[in-house]
Amino acid sequence: MITGTLDTADVAKLIRKRLGVRFPLARFNVHTKRFAGGSEVSIRWTDGPRGKDVEAEVKPFEGKGFDGSIDLAYSNEIWLLPDGSAQFAATRGTEGSGGTVREQVTDAPHPNAVLVKTSCWVNCSRDISEMDRKEGEATAYIVEHCNIDSAPPMNYAKFGNQYVSNLARNMVYDRASTDADWVPAFRRIVRREEV
Repeated sequence: MITGTLDTADVAKLIRKRLGVRFPLARFNVHTKRFAGGSEVSIRWTDGPRGKDVEAEVKPFEGKGFDGSIDLAYSNEIWLLPDGSAQFAATRGTEGSGGTVREQVTDAPHPNAVLVKTSCWVNCSRDISEMDRKEGEATAYIVEHCNIDSAPPMNYAKFGNQYVSNLARNMVYDRASTDADWVPAFRRIVRREEV
C-alpha cells in the first residue's frame, strides 16, 4: 500500500478504482491537471449516479481545502482504508492565519488505515443527456403534484419562493439514472425531505 505522500496521478488511480467498485455500471472520465497553484483530479460522467453520491466517495481523497474568509488554501491529510475508500484525517486549518478553519485530527478509522498527504483538489462534474426533455418531465411532475400559480407564464411560475424551472432543473441533477421515477428527486428537492 502507498504510504507517505501521494502524487496527483496516484490519487487519480485510487479514485478510478474506488469508482469502479462503488459504481460498476457508470462510466467515468478521470483526468489530472497541473497548474500554477497546484493540481487536481477531475471526474466527469454523463447521467449515472447523482453528483452527491459520487462526491461522497471521492472528496475524501482531496488533500486541499480553501478558507474563503481569508482567501487561503490549506492542506489536509487523509486515511486510506483497506476497502479502497478514504477519510479525512487531519488539518492544521487556518485559525493561526486569522481564518475560520479549525485544526482537526481524527483517529485511525481502521487498524490497517494508512495516513497519507496529497496536495491535489478533487472536482466532479456530471453531464445530463437530453436535458430539455428531462427538465420538461420534471416540470410536469411538479405542476401535477403542487399548487402552482398559473397566472404568469410557466418560466416565471413559482412554488413557494422558488421558480418551478429552477426546481425542475435541480430535480434533473438530483435524479440518479437508476431511479424508476421522479418521486425521490421530488421529495429531496421540492419537499426538502431526507430520502
